[in-house]
Amino acid sequence: MKIEQANIFKHDMQLKAPWAIAGRVMESVENIFIELTTEKGIIGLGSGAPSPEVAGESVEESYETIKHFSKNLIGINVENTNHIFELLENNLKHFPAARSAVDMAIYDLLSKLENKSLIDFLGRSHKTLPTSITIGVSSFKKTIDDAKTHIDNGFSHLKIKIGENVDEDIEKVSAL
Repeated sequence: MKIEQANIFKHDMQLKAPWAIAGRVMESVENIFIELTTEKGIIGLGSGAPSPEVAGESVEESYETIKHFSKNLIGINVENTNHIFELLENNLKHFPAARSAVDMAIYDLLSKLENKSLIDFLGRSHKTLPTSITIGVSSFKKTIDDAKTHIDNGFSHLKIKIGENVDEDIEKVSAL
């Protein structure tokens, strides 16, 4: 089944609460999205979260790169994964968020073609899989309160951001 259309867009998503990490506070995150549509109208969706601080890729660079690259996907059979992933490697090697978005959209399409959830398409090996949640840099009280809330909500793995005050960081981790 051939890819007929690619729609690329950016979306700035407001966070429920400000999130602090590495000396900055974020109230929203801007991500890039790609919708790949097949000739039969099946849509695969993928997204990427560019971060200049992490991978050197800005939202605008990622958006423009994926917009330009997506033209290479039109007319390609989505099931020709070797060719698609070779294109990704050769063209998006230095743009991990853009590459991730296309990769996700391809896998979303492939799983939909087989009428399977993505996890079943990939060969589910576990019935359940624990996931973690990250608690940003904040006061001792807020860190402990957030940890309790997340544990009450079923999380068993917590990632705590530290690094502003060593003594307070030790106190937080010890309390948890």
